Amino acid sequence: MSSKQNNPSAVDVNSARAVSKDQLLACANCICGGLANNIAARRLLGLCPLLALTHSLLKALTIGLLLLLVSLLSACLGSLLRATIFWRFKPIYFALLASLSTIVCVNAVGILFPLLVDTLGIYALLLAANCLVIAQLQEVAEHAPLPNVVSRVMKDGVWILLFLAVIATIRELGAFGRLFHDIAIIHNLPVINEVSRGLSMLADPAGALIVLALLLALINVYDSFRSRAATKPEQDPDTQAEILKGDLGG
Repeated sequence: MSSKQNNPSAVDVNSARAVSKDQLLACANCICGGLANNIAARRLLGLCPLLALTHSLLKALTIGLLLLLVSLLSACLGSLLRATIFWRFKPIYFALLASLSTIVCVNAVGILFPLLVDTLGIYALLLAANCLVIAQLQEVAEHAPLPNVVSRVMKDGVWILLFLAVIATIRELGAFGRLFHDIAIIHNLPVINEVSRGLSMLADPAGALIVLALLLALINVYDSFRSRAATKPEQDPDTQAEILKGDLGG
């Protein structure tokens, strides 16, 4: 009998390692695919006010969470009231829903963290006119029941939040050398000595565009790799050996 047959525990360990490796690869593929296919990265909608706040991970998470709450509230209201609005008034209807949702969400967060919302400036209120919110109203809430709207908007909002967090992590680490350098804002305290200690360009608006361009390039490489892997024909070992033998013989 072979050593593997004499030691079944070794077979179990190897199979467990193979399973865990496959699970890690599947998890990594899911995360990369979600980040690459989110609506903000694919269609580049409403990114200008969002990118302006990605020099700080705290502010990026805050504006991303506000975007998620505004999109969810406005889409839910739009789904519930979609049969009561005449089609000619839908642009006004979408604008009113987005404005109402923005006012409610921004003020609710502002009650808990007033200084944090103040540091977001006008970008928090500009969520009422964000193309991502209007797109969710027009493409999801107008045509789907409430449960489907909630799941779709939550999924898109979470991936957009993670996408902004990746950009903010790169920018803040490169510019300030650490994450959450402005965490004092949570406790309504002013940030002291907010000075760049690394690549100061990453803290500027140009740094946001550079990081975004690099991420979009990586997304294109990822898509190209997946497309080649999907179209590559699978061959069994015998066929590969015959092809190799024929090449050597020729």
